[in-house]
Amino acid sequence: MGWAAVVGAGAIAGTAALLGGGDEPATSEDDPPAQVRRVAERVEGVRGERFEHVPRVRLITKDQLARRLRREQARQSARATAAEKASIEALALMGLVPRGAEDELTDADDAAADILGLYDDQTRELYVIEDAPGGPAQRELTIAHELTHALDDQRFDLDDPRIDAGDDEAAARPALAEGSATDVELRYAARHLRGARPRRPHAIPASQRRADYVGSSELFRYLDGARFVAALRRRGGEQAVNRALRGHEPRSTEQVLHPDKYFAQEEPVRVRADLAGVFGDGWREAVTGTLGEFDTGQLLLYGANAARSVDRARANRAAAGWGGGRYWMLRGPDQGQAVVLSWAWDSVKDRREFDAALPAYVEGHLDLRPAGGAAWRDGSLSAARASVGRRTALVLAPDPRLAAKAAAAAVRPSEGSSR
Repeated sequence: MGWAAVVGAGAIAGTAALLGGGDEPATSEDDPPAQVRRVAERVEGVRGERFEHVPRVRLITKDQLARRLRREQARQSARATAAEKASIEALALMGLVPRGAEDELTDADDAAADILGLYDDQTRELYVIEDAPGGPAQRELTIAHELTHALDDQRFDLDDPRIDAGDDEAAARPALAEGSATDVELRYAARHLRGARPRRPHAIPASQRRADYVGSSELFRYLDGARFVAALRRRGGEQAVNRALRGHEPRSTEQVLHPDKYFAQEEPVRVRADLAGVFGDGWREAVTGTLGEFDTGQLLLYGANAARSVDRARANRAAAGWGGGRYWMLRGPDQGQAVVLSWAWDSVKDRREFDAALPAYVEGHLDLRPAGGAAWRDGSLSAARASVGRRTALVLAPDPRLAAKAAAAAVRPSEGSSR
């Protein structure tokens, strides 16, 4: 679903536009200091591209950053669309984020305490946190990482308005940008810091490295993104990375996780469902979007309290046969909510493997009790699964009959494309 962009994790670790104003001016270095110029030359050597100009450097303290992050969180919350709010409600209903915590999924103080640097793609300036943790080597890697963002932005214009924040592609494309910077950071360390390796990709705050869906979404951008970029380089050198940044970005998280599918140009299957007439009077669709392989695996792996009901290897295997997916979030009378999840799989075998993993999620994460067949219930929440051929649907709804009826409807339609 690209939910990482919706919940705000990316806004904390990956976007610095919020630093452009505020009550405390940052220290400005109009002429980049010698260290930055030296690191920029080294980044050019590692990346194989040249700067149009080395960006201006601004210094900011952790306290200044935290204040700006809090203001940005409040601004984003106030400007959130109805669809974005509904997407987060769907996450909460599915157990991926805690209910009632939708407005503050990332703590600004925790994030600011661990961020080492930022690149602002609006002003095209580089920010270094002057009182950030880490020694000289870590600071140098921070600058190298952020300078890579600046270099890629100058050469390929990373600000892409085509990304829809509610879809799987919204999670795939930032993985390319963060993967490029992380890949350069790792190679920079090996080439110029005597093989030293970063303690972690520097831009991932400690608060985002927690074992839950939000933390995993950030790790996907940096770590899986870096693996994807490394695969591009092995296949076609820096020119393959440049081509991807120039308009041939990955179309799905599946392509990031499995670069061979990117090279084969394997497009996601378009999943459709005719839900008209399934939900009665008073029910309205709040939001719909694509459901990718990454989020499918997270669905099996994590709940709101990070209690694992399926081990990571099994969750990854069960999600790896993903061919396409879609979700619908609906609101009904008496504040009722329902989520319809529908998948297309590469094969019937893949579908069966996923179906076998689903009960652990429904029973372990959602605490629903088996109610016979592929149905579960507990209190005001019911779940039903339906499977036909290479299609699976899971529905969470207040009423068990409604859940079963919607699940059956969600696997009936033909797929928009096939493999």
